[in-house]
Amino acid sequence: MQKRKLLMAYAVVMLLLICLGIAYIISMEHDAPEIVVPPLPAYLTADYEIDALLFDPGSGIKSVEVALEISGKTYPLITEEFAERQNSRHVKFRLLPPDEALAAGENTGNLEGTLHIKATDYSTANWGGGNSGRFSAPVRLDADPPQAEITGLSRQIRLGGSAAVSFRASEPLQSAVLCLG
Repeated sequence: MQKRKLLMAYAVVMLLLICLGIAYIISMEHDAPEIVVPPLPAYLTADYEIDALLFDPGSGIKSVEVALEISGKTYPLITEEFAERQNSRHVKFRLLPPDEALAAGENTGNLEGTLHIKATDYSTANWGGGNSGRFSAPVRLDADPPQAEITGLSRQIRLGGSAAVSFRASEPLQSAVLCLG
């Protein structure tokens, strides 16, 4: 009789633990953070600023890691943990590859690589590690400034006057400012 009561108590405790475990799993947030990056141009310069939006409506953004992978080697750009919970965050960064990576570009100044962004939330999923959202995009870094060849300019320029200059650039430009002097 005593053995039967002990077995029954053990079964009730086990059933209670199983119910608590199921309730924990059901109540856990399983959605990974979203990472939104605006479309990147074909060529990026090292001073080009990227503004990424991290969004997690459930438990909030806990941390972000940004890295640049070039020739199989990863260069961390940002590793940041946030103290307070916010559902959305803007993260701004520039693609500044180290000199070692520029040297691997075969002295052309052009590097091809992959941009990796990883955002983690405050969820209790993954044994408290949170859910992780990932974003990857191929990037081309152009470290060489374009060269300008003057093809024509005004013959007589008076002090305080204006002049027209025509030039040809060594590569397609988004905008141009030419300083003579």
